Amino acid sequence: WRQGRLEGAVTLSGSTVYLAPTTVKDARLQLSSSGEEETGRISLPEIKLPLDLVVESLLLEQPGWDISGSRQELDQLALAGSWRNLQLQLDRLQLRSAAIGQWTSELALEFAGQWPLTFNANARLPELSGWPDVLQRDVTLAASGNLAALKLDAGIEGDVALVARAELDVLDPELPFDFFARADWPESLELAELAAVPEALAGIRLAGPFELAARGSISEQLFQLSAHGSGQGYQDVDLHIAGRHQTGLLFIEDMRVQDGGGNNTLWGSGALAYGDQLQWSLGLESGGLQLPVGGDLPAGRIAGSLRLAGNADAEAWQLDLSDLELTGTVDDLPAHLTGYAGIDSELRLSASD
Repeated sequence: WRQGRLEGAVTLSGSTVYLAPTTVKDARLQLSSSGEEETGRISLPEIKLPLDLVVESLLLEQPGWDISGSRQELDQLALAGSWRNLQLQLDRLQLRSAAIGQWTSELALEFAGQWPLTFNANARLPELSGWPDVLQRDVTLAASGNLAALKLDAGIEGDVALVARAELDVLDPELPFDFFARADWPESLELAELAAVPEALAGIRLAGPFELAARGSISEQLFQLSAHGSGQGYQDVDLHIAGRHQTGLLFIEDMRVQDGGGNNTLWGSGALAYGDQLQWSLGLESGGLQLPVGGDLPAGRIAGSLRLAGNADAEAWQLDLSDLELTGTVDDLPAHLTGYAGIDSELRLSASD
């Protein structure tokens, strides 16, 4: 621990330490790892302060910390509260920096057992790259329970309302968790208003709600998402995806796309391996699908199945089509497609049929 200039006063009365308004400049905390990897469950100590500490106001200007190489700096940290016996009570905790914005919060924590706590915060996030303009930056966050069963609730109000809740065990190195988020809005939004997408997808419109559920741990996560929208000539389309993720691997175990009348359906499953090279495999099947309307694409309707596979890195890519079995009509003519084909980044065709 080191610090710059300190201005303040401390008063001792009986068993109470009273900290008058105090300012500390350039405070730095550095903690180094022991070098031994923690593999077991974290055991929390009981921390009992023999004196009563009352802080009227403590202001840290330009504080920072380095915990095992993880560095963070703030423009300002201000707090007021008390610590009596096992009980820490922060009536005011304010943080501000360019990276996290401005947070105002309060905290009650007991340093016994699994460290039960309650925490409430209001935040104004900074302008972040990629943050949608339709989504406000005012956030509420609440935490309750204890560190073995910590419950989190977050929300953003506005035309696009977002709520999220999670429960996790921060004492387990695997960090088991359960998560749910829901975004809703009164009218449809263009996909381009929410994220940067290729021009061909910019006209897709999404209708609320959008829901995402996930559970798992650091090692593996299971997820489900659902959305509703229209575009590319399709109306009232529901999308449901279920899958799982491991380090370097994403599995889509069930993908279902269907419009409201059941006239257009698409099912799929696949896998993506990512790292220095991308490798993917995707199987698609449809009971009937109208070809997208517009551009130079032919009109028609098809049904059947196919499989796409490929790989790509910084230098080259390869795309393979196999198990092709499609029937239907194209430009009012009957069509039946079977076979396999492939192409690479140098536009060389693989063996095909």
